[in-house]
Amino acid sequence: MLHRWELQWQTTEETAPRLMIVGLGTIGLLAARIALQRKGIQVVSAVDIEPQKVGQDLGFLTGWGRTHILVTSSIEEALTNSNPDVAILATSSRLSEVLPTLKQLVDAGVHVVSSAEELFFPWLSGGEEIWMLHELAKDRKVAVVSVGVNPGFVMDRLPAFFAQVCINLRRITIRRFVDLKTRRPQLQDKMGVGLTISEYERGLLEGKLGHVGLPQSLAFLAAYLGMEISHLTEKFEPIVNDEGKVVGTEQVASGWEGEYERIRLELRMTMDEPNPRDEIEIDADPPLQLVVPGGIAGDEATAAILVNTASWVKILPHGIHSGAAWFPRIPSLPVVVS
Repeated sequence: MLHRWELQWQTTEETAPRLMIVGLGTIGLLAARIALQRKGIQVVSAVDIEPQKVGQDLGFLTGWGRTHILVTSSIEEALTNSNPDVAILATSSRLSEVLPTLKQLVDAGVHVVSSAEELFFPWLSGGEEIWMLHELAKDRKVAVVSVGVNPGFVMDRLPAFFAQVCINLRRITIRRFVDLKTRRPQLQDKMGVGLTISEYERGLLEGKLGHVGLPQSLAFLAAYLGMEISHLTEKFEPIVNDEGKVVGTEQVASGWEGEYERIRLELRMTMDEPNPRDEIEIDADPPLQLVVPGGIAGDEATAAILVNTASWVKILPHGIHSGAAWFPRIPSLPVVVS
């Protein structure tokens, strides 16, 4: 027996966001190209401080074609001339470096979707300034959220979603293996590729090396799943070839309940990683395991989630969000016609 439903789709009435993009590096340009192609989003301005980009047509920088959106170096100028209501902020990983821009955008009444890794769970390192920004966002009636792939999906939101079908949660282990040869040179540099051991150790001490965001992913998981860890740790180890040169980094973040490791996040990024993949193991009832062969592509997926979130961020409750919501709205609803 075959059942058949004829459907008509009715889109919900929503005003297209007027989008400003701040930061036109690799991620920002990818996001700009996606947004320019997206129905229901109006890109109105773009900001970057690099002199060679200022004054250029955003469409030419993305390979999309002429848009008549000229890049400016001034956020204030972009706010005045284009009247955006949503901004994608793709400039820095560190919370301390994006806070001034966040304050400026929020004070102007602009919702913000950021790729800043430390903003994903800002309560871990933001202190009083984050609470002040939270109150300012509520006062200006806007939402602020950080999204991405890692943090933002693979090692936090995805396992949290996966664990919803479990009880008696004992331990979570998440592993991400990345082949740096397929990634942009900036990421290879952050992982210390080509350095000596002493150069690598110096770079770690100066805060120039390593991936940002593992502690934020771990803290989000612990909070979301109610795992009351007592402390967390993070360690870095260089991966070295036969010539004594660094070819990548292995990072491990652990969430502890006393002496017991409840959450373990392993990130290994190396040149010519033999088996790139993402793995989630949940020791619970029932036990679960998920493997994504090849892993989820970082740059493209980060740009996609930035634009996707920008399309609905205006309907979030006002203030700062840790990990945002799963699916806060349904853009269209079906009506059965026969």
